[in-house]
Amino acid sequence: MKTEKTIRKLIIICFIILFILAVVLLIFVQKEKNKIEENTNSIQMQDIVNSVYDNNASYSSIKELVEAYGCVFINEIKEPIETIYLSFGKNLYEPDGTSNQQYFENLINASAKRLYKTRFYLYDEEKSIQISVVCDLVNSEISYKINNISNYFSRN
Repeated sequence: MKTEKTIRKLIIICFIILFILAVVLLIFVQKEKNKIEENTNSIQMQDIVNSVYDNNASYSSIKELVEAYGCVFINEIKEPIETIYLSFGKNLYEPDGTSNQQYFENLINASAKRLYKTRFYLYDEEKSIQISVVCDLVNSEISYKINNISNYFSRN
């Protein structure tokens, strides 16, 4: 009888130790997963900072495309004119006055290739940026206005 109680106590202690080890292991795995995620986000943000974009990549959706450019996709309205609501990954100008023209033109060109529309809008309500894009699908020409201003980046 006494040995039976001792065996039960040992089994209970073993289960408690195994449970504690499983919890510690789970916490460790979650921390490692978070570190990997942070490193991945850091690499993607570094690409955005360095203006590294793959204009030849084919994206399965406009959401995937804008997120590849560091934007946050909010919504897509297809009618009457395709409008993509997003939060751009960059401002039109850096605080030091440097233009982000190349970033926006790359995003516009990639969006035009993906959407294949004659007209669409990219709209960031938070930053008050509205880009109107008109595409000549026959001649493969794209023109755009930012906040209803043609040649926005050459005005300064």
